[in-house]
Amino acid sequence: MAHLSSLASKQIADRYRIDLLPLVGDRQKDFETEDECRAEDTVVRAPWARAAAREATDPDNSTAALRLARKLSYNVRCGPPKTLASSLFMRGLRNGVIGVVWQMIEERVPTELQSSVTTVTISPPNSDIHEDQLSSFCAEKFLKRFRRWLYRHGAKEARGWGCFFIHCDFEPITRTFRFHLHGVVCGEMIAVLDSLRKEEAWKPIERKVGSQTKHYPRIRIKREPIINLPNALGYLLKSYWPSKWEGEIAGKAKRQAKHGRIQGHAHTRALLWLDQHSLDDIKLLVGLRVRRNGLVPSKLGYVNEKEGKMR
Repeated sequence: MAHLSSLASKQIADRYRIDLLPLVGDRQKDFETEDECRAEDTVVRAPWARAAAREATDPDNSTAALRLARKLSYNVRCGPPKTLASSLFMRGLRNGVIGVVWQMIEERVPTELQSSVTTVTISPPNSDIHEDQLSSFCAEKFLKRFRRWLYRHGAKEARGWGCFFIHCDFEPITRTFRFHLHGVVCGEMIAVLDSLRKEEAWKPIERKVGSQTKHYPRIRIKREPIINLPNALGYLLKSYWPSKWEGEIAGKAKRQAKHGRIQGHAHTRALLWLDQHSLDDIKLLVGLRVRRNGLVPSKLGYVNEKEGKMR
């Protein structure tokens, strides 16, 4: 059985490489360069992990942080370790995943359904975890629960598909990791998500911010047409977990608009969690099959397996 990680690690055609394209529109920052990622690993992440190891009170935590620091202290010749904690390794995975999904949409989704392709952000119930509990958060159970919700609302029969990846924000005031999913969906999978909103468990998140109560939808679907597909797909698999402060200023609830870097030991905790997982651990494919020649939609029509293209 093919895995998405092995598919994403293969050489992709230049026309599907997002790192060769300038990003425009609402994501104007260029795709991260190899030099930037290497510096992130060796100059920032490795030293921070060593600092966390020195200050850890639990010997096991200290050992784990030191082991991670050694992984991230690689030289140019040996290349990055195969871990999601490495910015440079993640760059390669992002490039591959985005290219694979981009190619699938262009070559294997019928023309009449391509306009329905859109991005989503999903915050399932019980997905906020205090930093002390992060190491015990199970990605497999998280994704299996979400898949069951989708199947309950018709995803198994839907003429469409969804590709989802685990992402996480850190809120530094409450010291909470907020797990959610970034995804791209097509066809009737959008209706499945809209149906899911009707469940009591999926009502908007009610969060106390200072003296105020804020409400946030658990499912956000981009309804406007996608103008730049590769640009939009850059949202699927992010290169790092950000810190997003939320609190009250002058009696008004505020949320950090721009992403910041997670500070202190929480930064190393996040990297250690990522280090224990692979790309296949944090992804969920619904209505899609992984083949040696790429991703193939299961229910959009006949696919020539030899060519891997829609007919």
